[in-house]
Amino acid sequence: MYETQTISQKLKLFIKILIPILVTQVGLYLMNFFDTIMAGRLVPMILQVSPLDRLFGYLY
Repeated sequence: MYETQTISQKLKLFIKILIPILVTQVGLYLMNFFDTIMAGRLVPMILQVSPLDRLFGYLY
């Protein structure tokens, strides 16, 4: 844990924490977006099951 005194030091630490979280969130969003786009030409039932497939894929 770093002790900060000025606002600029606090901002630098905040950005160091923010960047990895932001990259991860954008990556997950894009993964889901492109997964939906790729499955979009299939029947609607596949679009309903696709999130469940991802969930079970993470669990196993």
